[in-house]
Amino acid sequence: MQFHFEAIEQSGQIPVKIFTQSLELFPYHWHEETEILFILKGSIEILIDKQGTLLNVGDIFLVNRNEIHFVRSMDKQEQAQLLILQFSHEQFQKYGVDQYGMNFKLDSSTSKGKKTKEYNRIRSLLASMMKIVINREEPQNLLIERHMLDLYIILKNHFSMSVEPLSAQMREGDERLLEILKYINANYNNSRLGLNKIAEQFFLTPQYLSKYFKTNMGVSLKKFIENIRLNKSLKPLRMSENNILDVALRHGFPDAKSYYRVFREVLGMTPTEFRELQKVDANPEKPKDYFSISSKNTLAELFQYIDWNEKEPVSSGRRKERSVTCTVDAGASKGKLRQSWKRLMTFGYAPHGLRKDFRRQLRTLQQDIGFEYVRFHGIFADELLVYNEATSGKPYYNFNHVDTLLDGLLEEDVRPFLELGFMPSLLASAEGDIFWWKANVTPPKSMDRWLDMVEAFVRHIINRYGMAEVSRWYFEFWNEPDVEGAFWKGTREEFFELFKATFSRIKSISPMLKVGGFGNLCLFSGDSWLRSFVSYAREHGIELDFFSFHAYQLAIAPHDIEDEKLQLNAMQTLNFQEDLSELISANPYARLGDEDVIERAVKQTIEWAAELPMKEREYWITEWNGNIDCRDLIHDTCYMAAFIVKTALQCGYLVEGMGFWTATDLHEEFQLPQPLFHGGFGLLTYNGIKKSGFHAFAFLARLGDEIVMQREGIIVTRRGEDYQILLYNYCHYNELYNQFDYSQVTSKNRYGIFNDAAPNRFGLRLEELNGHYRMEQMRVNRKHGSSFDAWVEMGAPDELTVEGRAYLDRMAQPQYRTWQEKTQEVIELDVELESHEIQLILATKQY
Repeated sequence: MQFHFEAIEQSGQIPVKIFTQSLELFPYHWHEETEILFILKGSIEILIDKQGTLLNVGDIFLVNRNEIHFVRSMDKQEQAQLLILQFSHEQFQKYGVDQYGMNFKLDSSTSKGKKTKEYNRIRSLLASMMKIVINREEPQNLLIERHMLDLYIILKNHFSMSVEPLSAQMREGDERLLEILKYINANYNNSRLGLNKIAEQFFLTPQYLSKYFKTNMGVSLKKFIENIRLNKSLKPLRMSENNILDVALRHGFPDAKSYYRVFREVLGMTPTEFRELQKVDANPEKPKDYFSISSKNTLAELFQYIDWNEKEPVSSGRRKERSVTCTVDAGASKGKLRQSWKRLMTFGYAPHGLRKDFRRQLRTLQQDIGFEYVRFHGIFADELLVYNEATSGKPYYNFNHVDTLLDGLLEEDVRPFLELGFMPSLLASAEGDIFWWKANVTPPKSMDRWLDMVEAFVRHIINRYGMAEVSRWYFEFWNEPDVEGAFWKGTREEFFELFKATFSRIKSISPMLKVGGFGNLCLFSGDSWLRSFVSYAREHGIELDFFSFHAYQLAIAPHDIEDEKLQLNAMQTLNFQEDLSELISANPYARLGDEDVIERAVKQTIEWAAELPMKEREYWITEWNGNIDCRDLIHDTCYMAAFIVKTALQCGYLVEGMGFWTATDLHEEFQLPQPLFHGGFGLLTYNGIKKSGFHAFAFLARLGDEIVMQREGIIVTRRGEDYQILLYNYCHYNELYNQFDYSQVTSKNRYGIFNDAAPNRFGLRLEELNGHYRMEQMRVNRKHGSSFDAWVEMGAPDELTVEGRAYLDRMAQPQYRTWQEKTQEVIELDVELESHEIQLILATKQY
């Protein structure tokens, strides 16, 4: 057998060492700290005193200090993955704990159903401590120490066992062996270390030491030292580019020959073969994670044990309840409110506009909110049969389905914001598509045929709806062509030429038509794609009517990447045919960004676009949301209500319009499972149940047209003699979620990712008011107005009965209360908001 001593280096910030790790190849070791293993993936065998125990996923096992133990993965194809906690008993001395003479027996694999509660509590504590470390929750050392005290109490009360007192002679021998082992571990890289030197150090004869060591350790001293050296050399051999002889000499081997001999004896291969087999990417530019495993499924196994109370807001202690007192001069004016968030809404696929259920949902949106325009993909989708070719090859057009679609939108009092794309498959120059509905993203095989189709389409809608109407519509060319290889599979120059030709052809019909584009995804610092288009437009005299772009809570880390190739490579892993959550999380540079990343991106993009030739500086955000992933489970939660209000108020004044992506979960870009609350983008579920985000827009829509006061968390507006107060309590997600790691959420438990969740209290004093006011207060939080939380509370059914659907519709309504106020100058309000809550308070003058 091979053993080595492991000196545990404790973190300076926390009183323990906790980490996740794939099982090491050479696992024989011992240490002076107690160790708890939690199996997250695979199966392992652990041997202590030659007694083997098989552990599977979910098992926990304790190794007492100074116990020599061997651990190995049982699956030769894939290493097991573990959470490991190591701690010293001495840290509990300040609490008067006597750690001497005490060991623990903790092995869930042999519990046979006993002490289940205690085992689960330990799992929960381990998961909670890992969450604290990963997300850098503060005060980290105190939070960890609190959990460690709970853990130690459980171990002492339920898993402790007394250690039989040793005779003085046995105790002396045991201590001597440990001292010898420590000496070897400290001096293993000295090539002269051997039997004689160690015997001399401990005042023993070589003959006695040789026999004593073999008797107690089961292996000769020479073999033990060789194995220590071998084990210590494995990581440098994998990670460094040093030649093999240098590695051998640095770890105590006298020459390469002895190193190769030991390697073959123990591992059955040469160092060269091992290096090739175990080669590790040691690129220093690659971002490092907090732990040595990155499987979201593995971490999900861990975090399922955290005891989150899903009925109450979660607080880690990072942010205490905040109390704000505001004095509002009701007669003040801070300017007009630009309600750009109400001007545009979106949905995902043009043919969905023909569906009866979609029309019903659109009617709900218009009744409660009232958007001016709606944008969608695929006006030239094959399913709408716009472009066709006869057997002779001559093209012909069919606008029957398009007419039905546009008629339906206008009937719901919303105008189309027409995204001109993508390429009909019969007109495409090559294979190359995205989404399940095969949206082709290649250049046309014939520029003339593309332009003729666009012209025929524009002339048709003008003749059908009239120039006065169509001149109020917007024609946005394409969608995110700057995400090259995804939404555009031609060259940059080919796109610019296609844009210019299409722009000119539409403008030749009538200069009254509003043409712009191109749905740029504002993502990279120093966006060379946009800068190139600015130069092209100026050179070719393209004077846009508007510029459109997209804004998501998406960032590229490190934030200050300057290498342009590195910026562009950051999105090269994406294949929009597949589930984005897996693809984005695999990208080492992708991050969700901090809570102000959208505001910064919008300002930055407008700054880049400032040199574009335009008749007027008209900017539209034609897509915006938090995560770009349509399976982010927090899209269904109350988080979205506060996020929408916050982002709308932060960015609305910067642009003409901003279209939230999307109105409804009737959104099928990928062929993925679609349960009721699946994390879709929509404000409504696929069957029309209102989510909390829906109410954010409904509250925003009721604001007045003049700003009285605005600050973080609150805006007060006025319309005539009436006042509107909108409040929100935004809480950002933690560091692990920031990396697209969803392991901390499940279908029912989705709020544990918010480190700073805490209530906010506003003391409002409205001055300069006189008369009689009807007061109305509407609240959306986890108890009121959140259909997702109501669904969890009712049992999270996979399918809804008629009664269940009716219940969710009722619970999806905001809480409402009303009262009367008669004032001679002042109305005072004391308002408390839970985390993620939004509130609307209306003060309507009565006569």
